[in-house]
Amino acid sequence: MLTLAWLALVLVLSMAYWAVGGLLFVAAGVVLAPLLPLEKSRAIGQRLLQTAFRGFLGLLRLCGVFECEFRGFEALEGVSGGLIIAPNHPALWDAVFVIAQVPGLRCILKSSLMHNPFLRGGAKLAGFIPNKPAHKMLQQSIEALRQGDRLLFFPEGTRTRKQENPINTFLGGIGIIATQSSAPV
Repeated sequence: MLTLAWLALVLVLSMAYWAVGGLLFVAAGVVLAPLLPLEKSRAIGQRLLQTAFRGFLGLLRLCGVFECEFRGFEALEGVSGGLIIAPNHPALWDAVFVIAQVPGLRCILKSSLMHNPFLRGGAKLAGFIPNKPAHKMLQQSIEALRQGDRLLFFPEGTRTRKQENPINTFLGGIGIIATQSSAPV
């Protein structure tokens, strides 16, 4: 059984991991973005972010506060071209879990998170797309998919409110993006 002191230590370790990681991503973005072509720096950012998320999940596993079995991701192996991955969003950590498992993802991100100092650097370097303004998000998403990118899109637009429904109503953006890009969902 986990003690309160152990959980507090894990919380401090987790916060330190994100703080240091966030600063490293800002530094990497400042260095890489001006030196490399956009596609190259984006690919590096996506690999670094996936590695960081896998590392974080490994830290939680090592500390004994996290167990997870990933199923179904093997179906994405060998799939090429533009692809929309559209899971529901029951927890804050959903993007971390998915990005840790699926290489080369760009994510539609709540625009206010692009101003978070711990998330901004990694999100910008990996080519994440802010959800506002909506017309710009739609345009960037469609273009990314036409270029063969993989896009993580939470169609509920926010976390699932289980007490109200098993899944929230989907926002219309995913239909527009899928139709206009011809990308599979």
